[in-house]
Formats: sequence, structure tokens, C-alpha cells
Amino acid sequence: MTRHRELAAAVVLLGLGLAAAREARRLAVGDLGRPGEGFFPFLIAVALALAAAGLVARALAGPVRPAGPAPGPVARPRAVWTLLAAAGYAFALEPLGFVAATLLLLLFLFRVMQPWRWAAALGASAGIAVASHLLFKVWLGVRLPAGPWGF
Repeated sequence: MTRHRELAAAVVLLGLGLAAAREARRLAVGDLGRPGEGFFPFLIAVALALAAAGLVARALAGPVRPAGPAPGPVARPRAVWTLLAAAGYAFALEPLGFVAATLLLLLFLFRVMQPWRWAAALGASAGIAVASHLLFKVWLGVRLPAGPWGF
């Protein structure tokens, strides 16, 4: 990618991040102890804007590394499978519940899409699913789909 293209892409991302942060501020942001509905959208938008600002700085500061080879036939199906898994996750949330659906999505991504050993994939998936449940439902009080197991 040429320097101009990299800079243009970074500027567009920066603009999107700033616009999303402005829009998220229209919602009640709250604070860390009592987050409002705009809290996470605002944080994500600020993170995007900061990452894009770093990309702008990198594009302005130095030479652009040559682009790697175009994605081959193996990379495209992986992207398709990842999108299908995300869509399946959205449909599985209500019937299976947050913890089970998240565990299955992460297990698929870690084991199938990024071939980890079974023990590592299962451990990481379970740990992230449980930690997310504790963070969002227990600590922040976000309503999450309980599924048939009630958690």
C-alpha cells in the first residue's frame, strides 16, 4: 500500500472514530462505577480514534513497508467461516445463553480457525466466556441471555 493510501485509510478511520465518539456522547455515558448505555460505544470509538491517530502518525513518519502477497485461496474461506461463525453466534445467543454461545464461538475460532491444541482452546474459551459473564452481568449488571442453564 502506498503511503498516500495508508494515510487516507487512517484519516478515514480517525474521522469515523471521532464521529462515533461524538454520537456516543449523546447517550448517557455515565462513569466506570455506573456506566450508561453510551459507555462502551464511547470507549470503543475513542479506542478506534486513538489507533487511527497512531496509523496517521506512522504513515506520516516513515516509509511504508511493501504490501504482502494478496490473500490466497486459503485466507478467503477463513474470512467466510469467521463471518458465518459470528452470524451463528448471534442466532445462538438466546437459545444457548451468553456463556455457552461465547464458549462455542471462541472454541471454534481458537481450534478450527487458528489451530490451537484442544486443551489450550478449551481453557481459553471457557476462561474468556466466564470472565466476560462476570464482568458484564455480575460486575456491570448488564442483562445477558441466560439460556436453558440459567446463567
